[in-house]
Amino acid sequence: MNRKSPSREIHFTCLLAFLVFNALSGPSLAAQPQAEGSSEAGPASGQVTERRALTIDDQFLIERIGSPRISPDGQRIAYTVGTTEYDTNSSETRIWLVDRDGGPPVPMTGTGSSASNPRWSPDGSRLSFLAERGGGKTQVWALNLLHGGEAELLTRTEESVSAFEWAPDGQRLVLVIKDPRPKKNPAAKTKSGEDIPEPWVVDRLQIKRDYIGYLDHRRDHLYTYDLATGETLQITSGDYDDSGPVWSPDGEAIAFVSNRTPDPDANFDTNIWLVDPENTDPGANLTQVTTNPGPDRSPAWSPDGRRIAYITETDVDHAPYDVPQVAVIEPGGRAMLLSESLDRGVSNPVFSGDGGSIYFQVEDSGESHLAMVSSRGGPVTRVIEGPRAVSAVTIAEDGSIVALISGPHDPGSLYLREDGGGLRKLTNNNEELLAGLQLAEVVDVRFPSADGTEIEGFFFKPLGFQEGVRYPTILRIHGGPVSQYTYGWNYEAQLFAANGYLVVTTNPRGSSGYGKAFQMGIWQSWG
Repeated sequence: MNRKSPSREIHFTCLLAFLVFNALSGPSLAAQPQAEGSSEAGPASGQVTERRALTIDDQFLIERIGSPRISPDGQRIAYTVGTTEYDTNSSETRIWLVDRDGGPPVPMTGTGSSASNPRWSPDGSRLSFLAERGGGKTQVWALNLLHGGEAELLTRTEESVSAFEWAPDGQRLVLVIKDPRPKKNPAAKTKSGEDIPEPWVVDRLQIKRDYIGYLDHRRDHLYTYDLATGETLQITSGDYDDSGPVWSPDGEAIAFVSNRTPDPDANFDTNIWLVDPENTDPGANLTQVTTNPGPDRSPAWSPDGRRIAYITETDVDHAPYDVPQVAVIEPGGRAMLLSESLDRGVSNPVFSGDGGSIYFQVEDSGESHLAMVSSRGGPVTRVIEGPRAVSAVTIAEDGSIVALISGPHDPGSLYLREDGGGLRKLTNNNEELLAGLQLAEVVDVRFPSADGTEIEGFFFKPLGFQEGVRYPTILRIHGGPVSQYTYGWNYEAQLFAANGYLVVTTNPRGSSGYGKAFQMGIWQSWG
């Protein structure tokens, strides 16, 4: 067994001592300004108000917002609200609707079963979603917003639907469905008549995946579903996974992501592909759009259907330590990198309504921003920035932006940014809870590592913090390793701070948000 070198142990001990020393010498640390995406529940250092401390039971009171989708006319926003139920030891997600001009949000799905992935029909008359109801498979359901009534079952597939998108004409859906399970041998029974568990046969390199478990050769493929006839047509196949389908504006093609190399488990070479929605030979008739040997993902069509924006990583030898970039390509043409000069990880590109700009999210020094760049190239402009975490965005035809933003003292709220204006809050799901809580002060810190490299982190000061007092300290390490702690909500750190601990979260080398050289700092050197 390899042992840590004494020098490495000393460096770690000195680092932790440096962090704790600075936490106890209050004047050297200035609290960051309150994020626009934060509530006012945070305390001043050294003060304990009448508000109570956060408890572990508050986890069952916090509502988690996600998946915002603005309607085609830009007037309403559908989104999900997730809760954790103590009595049933389960989580539940419901679809809600809020008007951009104000008014209280309205629940669109009931309790008792979860609903996710809200999607508007192209004419805005129906709000569709995924749900597993009545003990069956996960299917697409829809609410008729013109006539009201209960949700209507749109699809009836043998296997569960994991994702879907509407065709531009509103007549079809594209579905992502996993291959059916092999039929069991009816004779494989125990003497008492119970099914004999089938063995797992390991014949591929990647045998497990987080949150899924053991893998077999059941793959995710694309299907089109005719809403009038109920006919399902499989349009991709093979020993590959297909994901992220998006219809072209004219409905003549579907872009999707797939690694179709001879051994997909042995590399990260996902590419953007096109398939005809009426393809009757699912094993063929595919058009490869990107040829980069590294990962390409998240395709988004331009409004005129001539170009596709996507996320790419071009340094195949160092994937996944490369910095993702925004690119745009015309099928059959050459890709243009649009965010190369940024040297920051980006995600989730989407064209503006006029096709002149591409919006995307940026990780930057513990913050998560929304930025934009001309679709023809040019400087990057920050649209929503500052000490906050933008985690999801939906954009209307008129350029209005709805963003899901969290802060040190806000688990997440929806904000509207109209063209050229500031942010206006649309949801207040946790306002009453937060108003009664005394949350920890969160302080941004920067310090030199053993070789002088600047490292950034966050201190969560224990309630009633007093300078000069020694506090038990918890150093929290993020996973990834290419990820970052942000100014966003951190329930676990707040809970520890509420119980008297000083919590330190840091972004050491290998973290995202600080450029490629910083991410490469632990390449082949995790120890």
